[in-house]
Amino acid sequence: MKINQWVHIMEVGGDPWVLPIYSAINDAFKRGKIKKFPQDFGQLGLSISTRSNMFPRIIKRINEKYRKLCKEIANIDHKYISTPTKVGYAFKVDDTLKYKLLIDIDSFLFEFNSCCELMAKFLQQIYLHTGESLQKKDVGKRIQEMIEESGESYEWFAILDIHRNLFLHSRAPYVAVALFPNKKYDLLIMKENLHQFDDEEKFIRLSQLNSILKGFLKGRSIIQQNLIGYLKNL
Repeated sequence: MKINQWVHIMEVGGDPWVLPIYSAINDAFKRGKIKKFPQDFGQLGLSISTRSNMFPRIIKRINEKYRKLCKEIANIDHKYISTPTKVGYAFKVDDTLKYKLLIDIDSFLFEFNSCCELMAKFLQQIYLHTGESLQKKDVGKRIQEMIEESGESYEWFAILDIHRNLFLHSRAPYVAVALFPNKKYDLLIMKENLHQFDDEEKFIRLSQLNSILKGFLKGRSIIQQNLIGYLKNL
């Protein structure tokens, strides 16, 4: 059926990452230092903003479901608790809660990685448009240099990239909850169905997702300031 009527859903956006960069681009254009960017470049910036607006909502959903999961096991019977020397019974929780949590974890890894790829493409297009040759294979190295020269770690991206590729192409996530004294918990995202947790390479902790988030927020701020500085100095 031919589409003759439709309603556009407003996308105002709440993430301002691209706006100061656009201002620096406009300033460079007014100074006659660069030509006007093609229309597709604006679409790329909108895509970055849209994905960035998803992050706080994904993180909120993960935290909400994780808190519900912790409440479910707060007064759990000892028969459900496993140790290195004892196999406990698997504890059944609401399937909707469990699978929504898994979907949100998967979404977290995919959306963050996708946004990083878009930001790398955004940076590359700025450099190419302003006359600096920057091959696609060298963009990641340039970003890593920016971040590490600012005194921040780039390790979070390697963690994100490895886990995203694994869960996208090879595995589905499973979850368990680690128990600590004073009713402290940690969400464990398993790469396979584990019976021991002595190999940290086989699972991700919720704290690692938090470190990815913190690293990303610091990294994108550094990239933003570098791009603004670069455009101002043309």
